[in-house]
Amino acid sequence: HRSTVQDRLDYLEKVLGDSSQQAQVARAKLEQLAAAHGSMQKQSAHHASLVERLQRLEQAFNDISDKHEKDFMSLRSKVEQAHTRISEQHGQMAHHANLQERMDYIEKLLGDSADRHAEAVAAALAKIEQMHGRLAACERHGPS
Repeated sequence: HRSTVQDRLDYLEKVLGDSSQQAQVARAKLEQLAAAHGSMQKQSAHHASLVERLQRLEQAFNDISDKHEKDFMSLRSKVEQAHTRISEQHGQMAHHANLQERMDYIEKLLGDSADRHAEAVAAALAKIEQMHGRLAACERHGPS
């Protein structure tokens, strides 16, 4: 999961980086247009309306750029949070595996001990039965 989260983060950074580069190119073009427009001011009666339109475009571009930056930061934060949760879960899983190994070991010891105990009880019962048989034989023969 870790490489997938990193891959996603890298992809988002690339996409937003590309968007940022495009924004810079567009901003440079807008600045060139603004400069060209400035030279046309002297020649055109529509200067005020063009400047206003350019300012609106610049404002719209800046708003979009700001929105993309906020979205990117939000996505980055969410990815980092997800990465943190995944790391925590990985640690818990490792701890759980350690506990499982310990429980398996204890269960094996108890199983081995129970098997030995059952064998000892069976042997003791066999000896008791043997002694009971001898005692019964002695009782049948009576005192000699």
